[in-house]
Amino acid sequence: MASYEKEQERLQKLMEECLQSNEEELPVDYCDEGEEDAVELEVHETDSEQDISDNEEDVLQESVGLFFIGKDQTTKWGKHCPIKNMRTRVENLVTHLPGPKGIVKTLRNPLAIWQYYFPGNVLQIIRELILRIAHWCHCHIYRGHGLFESWEIAAGYLLVSLVPSSPFRQGFRATHRLNREPQLSTEAQAVLHQIYTALLRLLSAAKHYTDMQQHGTMKLTTYFALLMYCCISRTEKLMFGQYFIQLWHLFHPKLSEPSIPAYHNKQALLAFWNHVCTDCPENVQLMLQNAHVTKNIAFNYILADHDDQEIVMYNRAMLPAYYGLLRMMCQQSRVFTRNLSLHQNLQWAFKNITPHPTQYPQAVEELFKLMQLMVMKHPDATESEQRDIYTFRKTTLMTYLQCLDGRTSWGTLISAFKILLESNDDKLYVVYNGGLQIVFESFQNLHVMLHEATACHVCGDMLDMLTIMQDLMQCIRMYRDNKDARGILLTTKDWLEVLRKLATLLNTYNPPEMRSLCIDVLKEFIVIMTPEAMQILVPLLSHCHSAFQDSQDAVPLGPYFPRRGHSLPVVASKGIARPLRPMVQMTVPHNQLECSRGVDPEYDLALDKFYTPYHDFIDMMFRLAVNNDSVPEVLINLSAVVGFEAVPLHSTYFPKLWLDILKAQHIDRKYISMLTSCNYFVDYVDAVLLDERSALTVDIIYEFLTAFFPKVSAHVLSEQTLTMIDNTVVSLSEQVASFDIVKIAKRLAGDLRALILVYSSPEAAPPPLLQNTLKQLQNKVKQEIGKIDVKKDNTEEKRVAKKDSKSVESPSSSKNSEASGETTNKVTAKCDSDSEAQSTSCSDESVSQRKEKRNGPLEDLKLLERTVNELMEIVNKEA
Repeated sequence: MASYEKEQERLQKLMEECLQSNEEELPVDYCDEGEEDAVELEVHETDSEQDISDNEEDVLQESVGLFFIGKDQTTKWGKHCPIKNMRTRVENLVTHLPGPKGIVKTLRNPLAIWQYYFPGNVLQIIRELILRIAHWCHCHIYRGHGLFESWEIAAGYLLVSLVPSSPFRQGFRATHRLNREPQLSTEAQAVLHQIYTALLRLLSAAKHYTDMQQHGTMKLTTYFALLMYCCISRTEKLMFGQYFIQLWHLFHPKLSEPSIPAYHNKQALLAFWNHVCTDCPENVQLMLQNAHVTKNIAFNYILADHDDQEIVMYNRAMLPAYYGLLRMMCQQSRVFTRNLSLHQNLQWAFKNITPHPTQYPQAVEELFKLMQLMVMKHPDATESEQRDIYTFRKTTLMTYLQCLDGRTSWGTLISAFKILLESNDDKLYVVYNGGLQIVFESFQNLHVMLHEATACHVCGDMLDMLTIMQDLMQCIRMYRDNKDARGILLTTKDWLEVLRKLATLLNTYNPPEMRSLCIDVLKEFIVIMTPEAMQILVPLLSHCHSAFQDSQDAVPLGPYFPRRGHSLPVVASKGIARPLRPMVQMTVPHNQLECSRGVDPEYDLALDKFYTPYHDFIDMMFRLAVNNDSVPEVLINLSAVVGFEAVPLHSTYFPKLWLDILKAQHIDRKYISMLTSCNYFVDYVDAVLLDERSALTVDIIYEFLTAFFPKVSAHVLSEQTLTMIDNTVVSLSEQVASFDIVKIAKRLAGDLRALILVYSSPEAAPPPLLQNTLKQLQNKVKQEIGKIDVKKDNTEEKRVAKKDSKSVESPSSSKNSEASGETTNKVTAKCDSDSEAQSTSCSDESVSQRKEKRNGPLEDLKLLERTVNELMEIVNKEA
């Protein structure tokens, strides 16, 4: 301590010497002994004296030295520039020496200084403050107004600071105070509960501060914010129960009835009220047990001015808490739910709040949760409850049908229809009250946004809208006669544009769910209004397919086109590529398929899933046209071009359709003549004979070509085609000895069936070497079939012998074998069930394709044997 005092004395002397030397070195010209050191001189450079009036001449004459006296008779203006290297005046130097001041100069011990600032009774003072906190809160929490509004906030900070928990104190100063539940010690919880109880006791006095003229609209916001912050667990929520009635009397009618657009006191109260009821059904029961509350809680003044940003922000914060309270009450009381569903204020909310989900997202979500509760049918519902639900559905549907604009409120329309459209009566009610027109408008707007709005991701909304459209149209078709249903669609505006836009969603840039829904809706259009829909769709689709065949620069394939080793992207995910324009893109690009049929079964299955719904739609459309005896040439061209494109897929839609037409006696034969004269049909036959001969192993395709090939053989069998067929025969004769018949039996059957078609026509004759080649092939096939039969017989004999040996085994071994047999049976059953599930995994596959998958080597060899025998008959006949 002695060394410290000596160091302080040394520093004091050094400071005094420095100050004294600075005063001695100042220039004499700038030291005015007649003035105090605190007087400052303002020196300004000036080149003019125009501002000096004649009345001031006497003053100028009295000026002494180098200065003019200013108008205020105090300021001196220098006549010349000051010296540039003048030193700073003494008055600007630090003259306050460091060290303690006042009474603490005598305190040399840090402990003594601490005790001076924090006396020993500070904890006692805090305890007394907590005991008298109710009176203190009443004086300070409600004190602030005008210039003293910060008192309320300061009082809140002080109360929170009394809780001995650093995270709790810091959390109150944070901007976002929700989602926190600090771990408080037992002492901190006790202090918090004392503060919380004292604050709850002030609820009865809070009603004196609701007069807006005297206290404004924000008087109680800090109070309720502090209450809400102190309610950190279920314990505090249960403590609120005994003060609930004071809160209710404060809310109604003091805060709920005044016509104040932005009443922040009410917002703060509702936020706290919602908080203490969340996950606390006991507090909700207190509300439901009070008849005055259940009768009047729905009366709450709300102003919906969607153009006033201040009102919008206020409603965005207040409405979720209010509607959340109503929802919690509905979840616990069916009687309250029924009464609330018939309240006019709730219909007002559906009409004025739910159409604006972007401005009030949480409030809209709460309102739709309320709507779900109000239409929920319980198993033990009475007839009165069912009537109330029916009334609520109809009233709410009519409210939306009258107020919604389909071009802007599609989100609200989707959410409401998902909840309210349950029965066919509800759907017909919507249709007959103009709902289909609103759905069409929403669909068109979503279609535009899907292709043009780069920042919007409306794929999910589009799927929902297509589902609603399909449900409504299916209901019209099933529950109204064809004339009435057709009239409804024809009188609905924009049906023509909707039909076109539905077709342009059929491309590789949209997910399979969207394409499937579009096709389902198009089918409804076709069935209900066949002539009108075909007049629009057939030329559109035919043009798109023909343009693809004629164009060299096709539009690139989108992300949803099947690719080997790649999974399809997630529906509605961001970053998915979009088409350059709305377009139909359901053609099969032969040159972009990654492998032939049968090489990769998974890839074949993906292609089938992609194209089967569309090919099924074309097939249905053609059959409806045949039934109406109205098949234009453009429709036949469409059928032929789609059939030609589907050749690599081995699709059976096109051949099955025309086989049915050929076999039907009542159908005009001119349609067959129109098909055989179509260039795309010639291309189909040519593609099967030259490029996809394995498709002929499908019996329907082979039967179709057997019937129709003679009608176009003259056009197909050109000199170049015949040369290629002859080269096939030569290659077959050269390699027949080295063939692995078992592996290529199916491919050989396709090649030989192509030869059967060609050599059955008058334009071609089989070469001489074919007969010898077929005999060799026939012998090899018989040998392979014999080998497989022998193996099968040996396997059967071993199975019988094993069964006989089991019968003479010991009991213990019998038990073991039985156990192993059960295990084997379980494995076999599991394999069988797995194979069955796999065979039914694609519901769109045709029966012939499923049979084709189940074919084994023996079936392929027998198919080859039949084909060889058939071709042998033709060759022998020609010979």
